[in-house]
Amino acid sequence: MARELIPCEDNNNLYKTSNNSWYEYLLTRLFCPIGQFGNNQLSVITFNYDRSLEQFLFNHLTNSFKASLEDCAAALDKIPILRVYGKLSDLKWKNENGRKYSESFNHEDLENAADQIKIVSESYDKTPEFQKAYELMANAEKVYFFGFGYHYANLERLAVNSLKKQNLIGTTYGLGKEECNQITDEWNITLDRPGLTIYEFLKDIDPLS
Repeated sequence: MARELIPCEDNNNLYKTSNNSWYEYLLTRLFCPIGQFGNNQLSVITFNYDRSLEQFLFNHLTNSFKASLEDCAAALDKIPILRVYGKLSDLKWKNENGRKYSESFNHEDLENAADQIKIVSESYDKTPEFQKAYELMANAEKVYFFGFGYHYANLERLAVNSLKKQNLIGTTYGLGKEECNQITDEWNITLDRPGLTIYEFLKDIDPLS
């Protein structure tokens, strides 16, 4: 997996999108003076291994402010981005022993990235990452699911049924009406915006308002 994914980490690809990029839209809702950036009420839980979101945000911080790389990294570090299944190494600007966001790699890079990808068996799901994910959701006012497949095992590992006070709402792209009804009935996730992309969904709900 690492061998296939690392070549996709090209900085230029972060900007080869249309104006309907949800990264861009999220940035507009987060954007503020760098000293206040960490005050944004956002935590991200992802099942993906790639590091594109934090690299995208880091690029904009370093290009938008007359601040050191260390200050930009510290500001971004206040926004939790938790990868429950691991990642393709730490980013170099976050950890000097990490790997920069680049499609090039050597054998050592590949081994380090592969070592940080976690395969969780169906019989074992109480990992520290999933426990932390639950804590983030339990302390949130609203929980949004973007581009999520609503796989039963993942919902179980996140302990979604234990969330009582949170407003749970998600995207439905690629799901049928009956599938949405079943997910809503079993997991109490509101899926009432059919067919919207993540970008359209974000504009519709404005989660950081």
